[in-house]
Amino acid sequence: METSDIISLLVATYKDYVEQTVLEETRESLNALISAEADARRDKMATDIRRMGKLKIALSRFEIKYNQIREKTGSITAIDDYIADIRAEIKTISFNKNH
Repeated sequence: METSDIISLLVATYKDYVEQTVLEETRESLNALISAEADARRDKMATDIRRMGKLKIALSRFEIKYNQIREKTGSITAIDDYIADIRAEIKTISFNKNH
């Protein structure tokens, strides 16, 4: 075997090693990215669920108190609009959570 053939063989072997290493590192990086993305979606969903739960509980408590006032004084448009906005926000959170 000639010296140039040995050098060509060594260069080809090294290129294969580098290519394999790069592919392996790329695969590991992609797996880490996919895992991070899944974690981020899971964290966002958990946050949305907590936020939606807090809003529902606070809204229920507020409506109980507001209904007591409304029976005596009548409806207050600004508060009714605010309640509708909160309900819409809860629906939006729920929709976004499911899609």
